[in-house]
Amino acid sequence: MNAERAPEPAVVELGLYGPFTLRSLKDGQDLSLRPHKSRAILAMLALAPDQRRSRRWIEERLWSDRGPQQAAGSLRQALVDLRKALGAHDDILIADREWLSLHPGALRLCPAAETGGELLEGVSVRDPAFLRWREAEHRAASGAAVVAGLIRADVTPAGEPVTLRCTTANLPGTGSGIVAEIISARIAADIAEHLTACTIAPNGGGTVRPAADLEINCNVIEDNGICLAFIKIVHLASGRVLYSRDCRFTGTATALAGSEALVQTAWEAAERTVARVPHVLGVARNAPKSAALGQLALHKMFSFNEVQLAEADRLMEQAWEVEGNTVHLAWRGLLQMVKAIELGQARKPELHDAALSLTAHAMERQDGNATVKALVSQTRAMLFGDAVAAGQAALAALEENPRNPFALQAMAVAKMLAGDGEEAYRMSALGRSHASRSTFRHWWDAHHATVCVATGRLPEAIRAAEAAAFAAPSLRPAYRYLLSLYAHQGDLDRANSMKERLEEIEPGFTLDRMLGDPDYPVRTLRSTGLLGQLRKLM
Repeated sequence: MNAERAPEPAVVELGLYGPFTLRSLKDGQDLSLRPHKSRAILAMLALAPDQRRSRRWIEERLWSDRGPQQAAGSLRQALVDLRKALGAHDDILIADREWLSLHPGALRLCPAAETGGELLEGVSVRDPAFLRWREAEHRAASGAAVVAGLIRADVTPAGEPVTLRCTTANLPGTGSGIVAEIISARIAADIAEHLTACTIAPNGGGTVRPAADLEINCNVIEDNGICLAFIKIVHLASGRVLYSRDCRFTGTATALAGSEALVQTAWEAAERTVARVPHVLGVARNAPKSAALGQLALHKMFSFNEVQLAEADRLMEQAWEVEGNTVHLAWRGLLQMVKAIELGQARKPELHDAALSLTAHAMERQDGNATVKALVSQTRAMLFGDAVAAGQAALAALEENPRNPFALQAMAVAKMLAGDGEEAYRMSALGRSHASRSTFRHWWDAHHATVCVATGRLPEAIRAAEAAAFAAPSLRPAYRYLLSLYAHQGDLDRANSMKERLEEIEPGFTLDRMLGDPDYPVRTLRSTGLLGQLRKLM
């Protein structure tokens, strides 16, 4: 398909911010590309790390509701439309039976600053799988832009923490007023676990309100057995609303304060605020700079790709060096664990040594941070099998913040290591529920699938693993569980589909390795005898 004709470098320019544009760099001709799925194909190739994707990967994001044969036919027609639009430049697209790619250097992406608008707003595709991919690309692009700006900044950021002020319109001392104060204080505390921040009193001890970066406003009303809390977080200098949600509950304000709905809302409010702080506070201070680096690292970390994991480690190290927030040390420790287990390097002493050093340093400096203790607990449990240290750190994390989803997940892992499966399941289910609105909810879903397999709850394990794969299409553990669980229940077609997916996202994956390599990361599946049915696929 014209792959042998090497075009000159940068023969076309593609704009993906604002209206979709495609033009020839030779004569300025507008290369009309009207079918939106053809636009989507070009966008997905252009934004891929090496501008290369498998046919099946693209089919699963543009025709996820169709069978493999029908999706493949639809892709072939979309490629015909794309080549027609490219005209004389159709040789920038390279296609074979398995892969699609762009000729190296033939396409130039127009920078966002030149076009304005949001990423891919000119591509209208309704497939939920495509929308999830676009959302992930948008988050990564936004984070990268902020980080690039922070790293380029000439001004040395100041060391002041982000200041938070909690306010309410409720009367002080009333039941509703006290509950409103509790809610906003919880959100402030959750923010401070991930971002260097401090809370200042509403009036500073006097009649004039002190200056603050963010205001956490919560108001609570009760009426006819219904309680409603309205939460709004605002950047005071610009008036920009970073988070806004109402939380309804049948019952009293006092009951609302301890409800699951409120715990979920508070965690969501804190997480989304931390992600948006760098966009409103900019480059002048260390706290938003390190937060931006850490947020981008987390998105890369959960890809489980070797290159992305290395980049995540580098970004977390930079985040730590910027201001010394201990949470980034703890995340780096967990990253060493993920690399050692996931990339077949479990016996590499440098990863073990690095994880041990980072977690020890984090515990020395953690200053009452529940998330730090929870991450240390998980690293000690999953990499070193240290049930005592893992249990102590998880308990300390829960004592600091009994609502923290990381702390609950850490205790679930520690309990499983100690042989208490039922308590592990209870903790895992609670942590997963608390994090149900998290951007990274797939992390809890994948862990819950492990606990459910270990405790014999196989249908629930399938649901949790499916949720993890849906939210994070590159999360290898979810596909490993689904491969084994589908095969175990006799659904060999779906099992084969999971096998093909693992072959795409995991270099060197084979069923022989999954079955026979004792270091392959399926310990729970192996110990429960769920790998045996995979032989039917060979």
